[in-house]
Amino acid sequence: VQPEPTLDATDLTNTSCSDVALSRDLTLDVTETGTTFTWIAADNANVTGESTSLQTTTTINDVLTNTSGTDQTVTYTVTPSGSNGCTADAYTVTVTVQPEPTLDATDLTNTSCSDVALSRDLTLDVTETGTTFTWIA
Repeated sequence: VQPEPTLDATDLTNTSCSDVALSRDLTLDVTETGTTFTWIAADNANVTGESTSLQTTTTINDVLTNTSGTDQTVTYTVTPSGSNGCTADAYTVTVTVQPEPTLDATDLTNTSCSDVALSRDLTLDVTETGTTFTWIA
């Protein structure tokens, strides 16, 4: 009796920012070298870029774009097959796709007099709390 690949992963979740390539190496999820994989993502209407047709690569490299203003999840069903031809039970990898900050400001102009400090609260310009900013004049 030939053994099937054994799931070795302890964390089957990922968190990704919107528009950033997910790079999940499936070979790290199992103990056997030479394991091949088929995988597919369940469609999420608020995310684009998930592979909803059957894939045969060892890495999930989807660029997921969250089109909503809240965290979204994409669930991948992964089926490993050993080099001996035995197929293991499918498992799921769940990816939380965080949204990009959305501009909420209607007026992005300021007027200031010479030698007067300009003060603008940038957190009022976006819809997501906890957003950090980098800026240059």
